Amino acid sequence: MDVFFLSLLGMAAIVSVRYLITSGAFAYATRIKHPGLYAGQTPQIRRELFHSLTSALVYALPAGVVAWGWHHLGWTRIYTDISSYPLWYLPISLLAYLFIHDTYFYWSHRWM
Repeated sequence: MDVFFLSLLGMAAIVSVRYLITSGAFAYATRIKHPGLYAGQTPQIRRELFHSLTSALVYALPAGVVAWGWHHLGWTRIYTDISSYPLWYLPISLLAYLFIHDTYFYWSHRWM
């Protein structure tokens, strides 16, 4: 079970770092373009960062379960060799994944 928690923590770290890099770059670009836009909003920004980083655990849990199950139990059909499938499969599977994920993301937020 230790491997499962390491997988969960690894996924949480990946999601958190990705979030910090992209949101940090956006905030930096916004501060350059619109100086003073965030003046006086430090408490709100800290709350938003806290909630976003906390939600990284929510998104990391299923990703950690999938990564752990793939590696230790062979649950999924994740492939690491690009030549395992025809070349057209990569962009089609990526588009299908993005469509399914965005649909799930949209409807889960609508239901909330």
